[in-house]
Amino acid sequence: EHLQAVAQGLLAMERSAPSALYDGGLYEPYAVAMRVEAAVVAGAPEAEQLLDEAAAQAAENDFAGAQLLRARGRLAGDETLLRAAVAAWEALGARVERAYTLLFLPDRRAEGEAELTAAGCTIPPA
Repeated sequence: EHLQAVAQGLLAMERSAPSALYDGGLYEPYAVAMRVEAAVVAGAPEAEQLLDEAAAQAAENDFAGAQLLRARGRLAGDETLLRAAVAAWEALGARVERAYTLLFLPDRRAEGEAELTAAGCTIPPA
């Protein structure tokens, strides 16, 4: 519920002032990926369209690619995509993002929780 509210807030901010989140430069792929995942979390009706539009960002930036893969897996409830996102985070050495993604895989949720706890992170509700 809290994450959904945060995601809805990010979407509202992006809709009202998109340039406030990115300027088309170096950080744009990160901002686009965050916006897309926020749309998925918020249950926004345009989430799938945003995923499709962000495909170029995934091709240009491995971090954005991993985040968009996770977002697509979350939207579709597709464990194969989520496992691919875990592998992508592993390849980047992004331990917290990997652990967070593990939370969406029932057989690996406990592993993700343990890693997040070890990193001092708060575990979001299931």
